[in-house]
Amino acid sequence: MKTNQKKKTSSKAHKKTVSGQMLFLLFSSGLFSAMAVNLLVGILSLFWGIERVYALMPFHFIAILVINIALLYRNVNKLILRRLRELNSAMEQVAGGNYDVSVPVTGCDELSGLTESFNRMTAELKANAFLSRDFVRYISHEFKTPLAVIRNYAEITQDDAGSEETLRNMDVIISEADRLTALSRNVLELCRLDSTTLIEKNDRFSPAAQIRSVILDLQTLWGEKQIDMNPELDEFEIVSNEALLFRVWQNIIGNAIKFTGQGGSIAVSLKKEGGTLICKVADDGIGISKEDQPHLFTPFYSGNRFRNQEGSGLGLSLSLKIVEKLGGTIAFESEVQKGTVFTVTLPV
Repeated sequence: MKTNQKKKTSSKAHKKTVSGQMLFLLFSSGLFSAMAVNLLVGILSLFWGIERVYALMPFHFIAILVINIALLYRNVNKLILRRLRELNSAMEQVAGGNYDVSVPVTGCDELSGLTESFNRMTAELKANAFLSRDFVRYISHEFKTPLAVIRNYAEITQDDAGSEETLRNMDVIISEADRLTALSRNVLELCRLDSTTLIEKNDRFSPAAQIRSVILDLQTLWGEKQIDMNPELDEFEIVSNEALLFRVWQNIIGNAIKFTGQGGSIAVSLKKEGGTLICKVADDGIGISKEDQPHLFTPFYSGNRFRNQEGSGLGLSLSLKIVEKLGGTIAFESEVQKGTVFTVTLPV
């Protein structure tokens, strides 16, 4: 072990530095240019004579300077600039989500060490990307079939339940299976959104029609609570991603219903101001505490507002991701026991 450590220390000690190489190249290029010009002067003096050549001495020094500058630029470009351009190009690819890129390591200096570190970083990012995105996506996808089987068998057992306790147990199994199915669907959607920098926005549709459809789909939930639902929706069409925006309305309106008490009220407004869509969902529910507000869009966060509530804990995180991908924003204002207002803005 000690021998290996000495070898590593020795190799690091003998590494060249960019500044040292630059000094060497500057000296060598200056020496080369001086020798070349002096040789040319010597040859010219044989034909023109010493006196005429000495008269051209100012041009002699200018020629040395020009050659030095040209050689210095060539060497700097080869030693530093070209390698930095390669690194910059690779970094842009990594920023775009391509972790398969690597840069050839040339030389034995600080830039070589930087290139080696960059290559190790991309290898680690590729491994982490698989664990954090692809692996989760594969597992979430595989959850669907066994969850569907569990739910089907629970329904069959529920039909032939011999006691009230068995019936209640089957209700819990079905409810939790549905919850896990929704969770896996949301995780898959988040992974898809994380894995791309651009999404298609080619659908022409009416956001008011979408919101009315969501309200009707959720009518059983807000009807059971006798919630007063007040939609005020301006009619206009936009060009965006219809399926993803529908999920946003589902999540935000569904949350408003979930956290609004019996006999409460929810107001949904939609309008277009200039080139911006503005949708507000206001409820008079339990509100969000100051402690929970900074974590509202954090996946799986379990604060006071979210305890004892059904759901996957990903709805708002997914909505934020979708709206940001569409170029918009989500903001909220809330006060405990007075309600919450969510505001979605989108360029249209």
